[in-house]
Amino acid sequence: IQARDMSCVNPMNPKLGAFYQCYAQPKSCLRALGSFRYHYPSGKVKLVSDGGRDFRKAAECFGCDYEKAEKIGHRGMYFDTSEQLVKWLRRLGDACMNMNEEFVIILEDDVRILKPVVSGLNYILNGINPRALLGRELTAFLGRKNPNMPPCDDHPYGGCGGSILQRDFVVSKLRLGDPLSD
Repeated sequence: IQARDMSCVNPMNPKLGAFYQCYAQPKSCLRALGSFRYHYPSGKVKLVSDGGRDFRKAAECFGCDYEKAEKIGHRGMYFDTSEQLVKWLRRLGDACMNMNEEFVIILEDDVRILKPVVSGLNYILNGINPRALLGRELTAFLGRKNPNMPPCDDHPYGGCGGSILQRDFVVSKLRLGDPLSD
């Protein structure tokens, strides 16, 4: 994802909020939220139970905005249909619209914040995993759709747990309508 004008962001002290869609792992939820709160005690957190257990007490304990919602996917961030993905993106977008932080981290059950982020937030999406590959067919498809995409046989991806997004970008895309339109 392309770099944006980040002149208004202080990369040495980014303001970080969090979006966390949980299901049925209370101990993991507590550890993930605890690690975030240790380093970002005032960062806004949106905690969504995706058709799973009631995490209201965890939300109260860690000062989260909580919602128990209808299940949209069959497992975590794996989606069977584009409609399920759009619903998840809308949840993320709604959370971002209610935050003031410059960046939003995607928390998941296995994400732990070991130290505060002090630099390197130079992109809209920060946190590409070079070992997680899209596959040759999808890479070729995306290359045909986006001629500005750097040439590559098998492109790495990110955007899952631990990735950090520029909040304003997410909000602006949702204001345009369908988050998958471009």
